[in-house]
Amino acid sequence: MTTFDARKNKFSMLTDVIYMNLGDSQKHDGEFLGRPIEGKLDVGLQAWVLNLIGGYNLIDTGKNQFDLAAGARYLNLTVDTTVKLNDNKRKFSDGGNTWDGVVGIKGRHNYPDGYYFN
Repeated sequence: MTTFDARKNKFSMLTDVIYMNLGDSQKHDGEFLGRPIEGKLDVGLQAWVLNLIGGYNLIDTGKNQFDLAAGARYLNLTVDTTVKLNDNKRKFSDGGNTWDGVVGIKGRHNYPDGYYFN
């Protein structure tokens, strides 16, 4: 994950990129109607999220700043699943991507000694 934020006069820009590659695996051995069963499930998720947001300052008192923000968010997801039951193995994969609009308020409260709260 990475974030970049810039400001010039009353205008601001924010972008962040998030990448995830997650997965898990479960095994189970047992018996069904007197026959041994060996099962395994593997699931993986890969995702990219990209935010591109611009802002305009509405309030700036020195101690508080509030911006109106708007932009776009890109989301790309892929899910891979593998199911194994004894000697039978099936693989499934699905995914997609989308763009969405983003609207909000971005703010900051400055405390003494250089601390602040976004």
